[in-house]
Amino acid sequence: MNRPGHSPIEPRAQIASAQAAGPTADEPPPPPSGWVRAELGELSTLVTSGSRGWAQHYAAEGAAFIRMGNLDWGTTILDLRTLQRVRPPQGAEGERTRLQAGDILISITAELGMVALVQENLGEAYINQHIGLVRTTALADTHYLAWFIVSPAGQRELRKKQRGATKIGLGLDDLRAVSVPLAPLPEQHRIVAEIEKQFSRLDAAVAALKRVQANLKRYRAAVLQAACEGRLVPTEAELAHTEGRGYEPACAAAGGAERGAGGMMGDGQRPEELPPGWAGTTLGEIVAPTRPRHHPQDCPQLPFIGMEHVEAHTMRLLGTVPAAVMKSSAVHFFPGDVLYGRLRPYLNKIYRPDFEGLCSAEFIVLPPSQCIDGRFLQYRLNAADFMAFASHVNEGDRPRVDFSQLAQYHVWLPPLPEQRRIVAEVGRRLSVIDEMEVAVTANLKRAERLRQAILKRAFAGELVPQDPHDEPASALLERIRGERAAAGEGKTLGSRRGRPRKQASELALDLGV
Repeated sequence: MNRPGHSPIEPRAQIASAQAAGPTADEPPPPPSGWVRAELGELSTLVTSGSRGWAQHYAAEGAAFIRMGNLDWGTTILDLRTLQRVRPPQGAEGERTRLQAGDILISITAELGMVALVQENLGEAYINQHIGLVRTTALADTHYLAWFIVSPAGQRELRKKQRGATKIGLGLDDLRAVSVPLAPLPEQHRIVAEIEKQFSRLDAAVAALKRVQANLKRYRAAVLQAACEGRLVPTEAELAHTEGRGYEPACAAAGGAERGAGGMMGDGQRPEELPPGWAGTTLGEIVAPTRPRHHPQDCPQLPFIGMEHVEAHTMRLLGTVPAAVMKSSAVHFFPGDVLYGRLRPYLNKIYRPDFEGLCSAEFIVLPPSQCIDGRFLQYRLNAADFMAFASHVNEGDRPRVDFSQLAQYHVWLPPLPEQRRIVAEVGRRLSVIDEMEVAVTANLKRAERLRQAILKRAFAGELVPQDPHDEPASALLERIRGERAAAGEGKTLGSRRGRPRKQASELALDLGV
């Protein structure tokens, strides 16, 4: 709303044409009209970092101790799920690193540039030596400065200041020297309010997308489990009865456990009664890893699949490399074989290639048999109950399973025509799930791009309108410098002024950024 007696707020004017050529690679871009550039140290009353050696003060109860794991990318919110507690030392060392509400925390080693803003309800808290602390003057909006550091422009500023090639980091003087585009104080407040309004809506959209993502994973597992229990398509016995014909039950080599025989699964759980025409057997009775091993140099023209080339849980191939570049012995596979990742079976890495190649010996390669369709075998091994069984027999300090352990697993086998109908239905449903997952992933990436675009516009002076009646940023900076000079370097310049809490009705977002 316009203030009485003042002209309407005008949109941000374009930067003067004299500045249009832009900065050099080492210089920050010129600030928008009415803004000035200032160093972070000029806008702060304290820039410091935590102390070393506080592990000796760890305790089950006590003050919060903020570490790198409590900071994250793209946000100013502390992650307190893995919060360490300490009983701090008495004296100046403890007080020096004690946090106050509104302090900006920045990771200054290794994962450089994660940011968090200390909230009112954190209580007594301290930081370790890997985190820098910036306490701002009351004449600058601490939320504005925190969001600038999170923004693409702020991250570039930090990268320009980083030291070291293999062990990167920032010194406190580097933090103080970070160049900040300083807007007039009322405009800082408007920018922060708009960022938080838009991010609130964006966060809700991302949360909804992640719920859909989780539901799709559950649905994928449910489809595979239903396929393995005869609940996905009409059984061969039902179709034969409807059509007035006979049918051939599951392969006799399956061991002869007929309908209703029950039996025990490899993990000790008693299954439901078998569907008519199905037979109970063990994995070892219907398939065996009989493919030979070769040195990759013997077949350099073939593609090679490593464990890293198969996506966990999805049966998707992420890529291959030429066998010629590999040195270790590999297993020769053929079209239709099923590759089962025996290393850390909870990862559920399974793939059925339609081409010939070599694969890592960390795969168990299972050729198809007369009793089981290779695609049905792939889906069976990908089901949740088989993953649970393989993970159970893998308990202990061994990260791998052998086929001799998996061979005990009890498989309920439908007739071959029914297997093929199940495979077709599973494939149809999984293709729909895959399409939806691709759409969800694309929208999550779009949300992240929107987040970056919002921050980019915010600190280019394009997110909110400019009010010509705001005190110019140059005058604000002179006031800050004057207070600093009057108070003396390193002394607090006054308490931080907070902004009024927003109402829920304000939280709306135009996603057309």
